[in-house]
Formats: sequence, C-alpha cells, structure tokens
Amino acid sequence: MTSVMLDRDQLKTLVHQALRGWNSPSGGPGEQLSALLLVQEQRRALGPEPAALRLVTNQVLTESVDILAQQDELSARVLRLRFFEDEITLMVAQRIGRGEDQTKRLQRKAIDQLTQVLWERENALREQRIQEFEAALGTQTNRHLFGVEAALTSLTAELLRPDTPWVVLISGIGGIGKSTLADALVRQVIPHFYFEQVAWLQIDRQPPAPGRVDEATIYENVMAQLAARFCPYLQPGLPAGERNLHIRQTLKAAPHLIVIDDLEAKEETDSLLASLHDLASPSKFLLTSRFRPPGRDGTFSYTLTELHPATAAQLIRHHAQDTGATELAAISDTAAQTIYNTIGGNPLALKLVVSLAASLPLPQILDDFIEVNTRDVQDIYRHIYWKTWHSLSPAGQQLLEIMHLAAPIGVTPDEMAIMAGLDKADLLPAIAELVHRSLLDVRGSPWDRRYAIHALTRAFLQTEIIHWPEDLV
Repeated sequence: MTSVMLDRDQLKTLVHQALRGWNSPSGGPGEQLSALLLVQEQRRALGPEPAALRLVTNQVLTESVDILAQQDELSARVLRLRFFEDEITLMVAQRIGRGEDQTKRLQRKAIDQLTQVLWERENALREQRIQEFEAALGTQTNRHLFGVEAALTSLTAELLRPDTPWVVLISGIGGIGKSTLADALVRQVIPHFYFEQVAWLQIDRQPPAPGRVDEATIYENVMAQLAARFCPYLQPGLPAGERNLHIRQTLKAAPHLIVIDDLEAKEETDSLLASLHDLASPSKFLLTSRFRPPGRDGTFSYTLTELHPATAAQLIRHHAQDTGATELAAISDTAAQTIYNTIGGNPLALKLVVSLAASLPLPQILDDFIEVNTRDVQDIYRHIYWKTWHSLSPAGQQLLEIMHLAAPIGVTPDEMAIMAGLDKADLLPAIAELVHRSLLDVRGSPWDRRYAIHALTRAFLQTEIIHWPEDLV
C-alpha cells in the first residue's frame, strides 16, 4: 500500500477521527491513518483485518500521547480521559479541575499538539526509511538528468501501478543514460513506500578466465544476489531449487522492486525476461538493456534516444562547470551545436569530449573526429577513449588499467591502491584525474566512497589495452 504524506490540516482532522474511534472494534474512523508509514510498518506483523488496523492505530496514538506527556502532561491527560477512557467533556472538566469551556479549548490544543507529534514522528521515519532504501542502491546520488523529464513521469506511474506491467525495461545504446534514468526513477519511487524493499543488482561478468558469461550463469547470479538481499536467513549451500522457492515466496508475499542494470546481449535479456515474470506480481523488475526485446505481456519498454541539440548544450555546460572547464561552461549555442554535429547526442560521449578538452584544444578534438568520418557509436567511443588514454598521467593510466577487475558495485580507494600498486601520494591525484575525465563513476556516501567504471570503459580496457578478443567482452 502506498504511503502518502498528508498535509498537516488533513492529519489533524484524521487524528481527531481516530481518537473518536478509539473504542471501535473495527478500523472505523481511524482507517485514514493507514496511509501513515508509522501505521503501515506496525500493521504488517498483524495482517490486513480491520481489527488489526484499529489495534495498530491505537498503538501509534498511545505512543504519541506518551511523547506529548513529556512536553505537556495536562494535554496528554485530557486526551487520555476524553478518548481512551471515553469520558464526556463535563466529566473530564471535573477530573482536571477546569470549566467545561476551558476543557474544550484544552482538548483542541491537545489535538493540535498530538498532530504535531505524529507529524514529526512520521517525517522522521520516512526520512530514515528513504535513507535506508537509497543506501541499498549503492549508486550515484548527484547525477543530473537532461531531456528525460517526461520519461521519468511516465515510468514512475508504470512502476507504481498495482498491476501490470510487472517488468519495466529501459533500452538504448551504451552511454545513452539508461542507468542514470533508472537511478533517478527508483529514487522518485522510493518516497511513495509502495515497495517493501528495493534492490539494485548488477551482473558480475568477471569469469575466472576471459570468456562469455552465458544466460544460465546470469540467472544464477541474479538469484544469488536476491537471496543475499531478501533471504539472508538461508543457510549457505542450500540447493538452488529450494533457495529459489524461498525467493519466489518472498517476492509474492509483498511488493519488492528489483533493478537489474546493464544487460548487454540480446540473448541474456530475452532469457532473463522469461524467468523474471515467474517471480513478479506483486513485485516488479526494472531492467536496463542495450536491446529492446519483442513485445511481451506484462512488460513495458521504453527506448532512450540521443539528446536534442538544445538539451545537449545544457549537458555540456553543466558537465564543464562540474569539471572546472570554465570556458566550456559558458559555451555559446553555436559552439555547442558544432560539438553536437560532430559527436552526436550521446550523453557519455559528450561528457568524455568535454573532459578531454581539459588537456587538448577543442578544435583539434573535433577535427580529429571529422577526419575519422564515422557516425558509428563504437568507433566514436574508441576514438575518444584512445585520445583520453594518451592524455592521462602515468599514475592515471596505471589506475585505470586495473579497473576492469573491479566488481560492479565498485571498489574502495584502499582496494584500488592494492590492485594498482600505487601509494596514497599517487593514488588520490589519479582518482581525481579519472573522475574529472568522466572515466570513474563515484558511488556510495562520503563516508563509504567506492569507484566503478562504465561498461564501455571496461570494454575499451579489455579490447584495446589488455587485448582480450572483442567477442569475449
């Protein structure tokens, strides 16, 4: 059930109704408080029966009146006598030694105070849960979106629908912004509290030796991650069939949202879709893939396309400002159009070119592309990456070269130092250099920072620097 943050006047009215229904055997006037996360979290343990709602509502009210008593004992006593003990106003007045009219004023004040207590408790709980959900994502929190506002609104509505689609798939070429959109989408959905838990999964494509990861391995990878996230109580070594049954029961019992990011091959996307539909309803899956599969019942597909020129100009200026390229931050529409005409509207390609301009003259960069004379996205990226690679410091190259070994969730600076064989004096400047060149994705919190690379950066390292065959990456 979606949890909606009521405005304060609405909440005050509903608090009064809930107090008046204190002795009602069913949900009664307190049903509207079921929209509060405070009520929903306690109700899960008791079930959906009306009597359970009444019990939980009374518990939340009791806790809040106890908090109020620490601030104003008289107000709390008025509420307990009037509603918990169901005494008429005249009797309450006599018990507290006040006149009837004064007691009515005290009751109105007490309800207002109780509303404030509930308001603060609800806000604090919602903020705490949002932080917990977002921490489980492990993705970037400071990405800015360009040109996808309408898509974000549409996809949010699809995820919050209580029925189909059970799978929402965002497709598009590499670097087009699928993961960024998915990240923003999940963060927009979380505050509705429709989903009991959220998980962000990334396929681990690090085989023991270079080789393709097949569809069965990908499914096993997904199920292993789901078991760790949602069924941590399962014993290690449990047979896969029994483990998968527990996962299915969990996903069927309450709505969960599972993101599976960066599916690369058509075969793995098609194969995984068939398996996920058996796990869905009421849970939902959000996938990002380079391929858009044929239409399928229960699946909603959205394809990301290149940015329009005006939106590309906004991205160029914003990224230049972020990376300290002050001249490009104030680039004219005409100059931005020139970059667009040469590079295209792929967000990652535009960011890489802006970052490359920190060390090379922009006209030279664009002239090189004109000489290459290609609109093939893979060739464009290969060209950008080679130019960027040769412009890096030795420590930057040394650090980037080992990043293809990093797990999808990223690695810590300490792990990077060990893997790259760099001391701290060289490591930190190298990290800063790669971040400013848009070669490292920054993840986690300021207290638990991790770094990862884009799938296209990984492919460049494996095929161009380490020389793995392209059909193995």
